Amino acid sequence: MSDMEKNESIERYREGLKKAADCCRQLGAAQKNRQWNQIAFNLEGILQKGMTIYRNKSISRSDALAMIDNRVKTMKAEQNGG
Repeated sequence: MSDMEKNESIERYREGLKKAADCCRQLGAAQKNRQWNQIAFNLEGILQKGMTIYRNKSISRSDALAMIDNRVKTMKAEQNGG
């Protein structure tokens, strides 16, 4: 079994979400239920956000840790009443 390359991984991600959105639309048409179209729309949003993350430059470890520390402080402040 061979390892998946970076490009193959993102291609599977993209094709999988496109296929899932298409299936949702087909279900919506078959069941005459518009909620499936909303799910398809949400899946396409997830696809776009994932592709944006894939294309962006990665953040450094120190930046990531600073973001986590900041979020922890915010959550503690919220738990203590603001």
